[in-house]
Amino acid sequence: MGNVIMPEDLVAELPLERGDRVLVASDVTTLCWEALQQGKKFDLDRLIDLLQKKIGPEGTLLFPTYNWDFCHGKAFDYRKTRSRTGALGQKALERSDFRRTQHPIYSFAVWGKDADTLVALTNVNSFVGDTPFDYLCLNAAKMLFLNVSPVDSYTFMHYMEERCHVDYRFLKEFTADYIDVHGMRSTRTYTMLVRYLDGPKCVEDNPEQYKWFLERGIVREKMLHNIRIGVSELGKAVKPLKEEIEQYHSAHLVSFVNKE
Repeated sequence: MGNVIMPEDLVAELPLERGDRVLVASDVTTLCWEALQQGKKFDLDRLIDLLQKKIGPEGTLLFPTYNWDFCHGKAFDYRKTRSRTGALGQKALERSDFRRTQHPIYSFAVWGKDADTLVALTNVNSFVGDTPFDYLCLNAAKMLFLNVSPVDSYTFMHYMEERCHVDYRFLKEFTADYIDVHGMRSTRTYTMLVRYLDGPKCVEDNPEQYKWFLERGIVREKMLHNIRIGVSELGKAVKPLKEEIEQYHSAHLVSFVNKE
């Protein structure tokens, strides 16, 4: 077995600076397993602590804590609904120094300078319209990929699809119970950009997408032993994504298949 990567090794290689606004997408399963095989522990709290130290209190750190149960009519509990997007997001939710944004589908665990601003957002829509994704775009944030492919985790692409009014997705309303930070229950409606069920369907496993991300500089990557580290500067990604969507009908981003 190769060298075991510990949080200190990983964070030392990250292209982050003090004051950065950073959204982290991750899959730490391999890191935890390899450490365990050699009698060590890959400490998730330690990793989060080091990320905070790297960007400093003048930076802002976000972990996705998405959960799509609300789309199926299940109640969202601000304090209890778990993240379905990785162990780091769930770990952040369990810490006292992180708070959660309010959207029941696309929420984030946030810490740092702009945490108050993010937690105060009351966006009904998921992607566009005074949302955390608008914040990430307008504030030149970085999206960091830790041992996860951008093809599987680049949610910012859906934000750009909505901004560009793609014809293969539409806004859909979802209504369910919402239990807020104070434990008060109400029925609320939120919207999300979704795929059409009838006619040609778009799928996100376009084999050209990963190569295109790298060639256009939307994502920069390097390897640390067998761990993939990637970063996307979201403000700079807007122009090539907009051009790809509007001029080439997302040819390198999605594939279209006929419904059988």
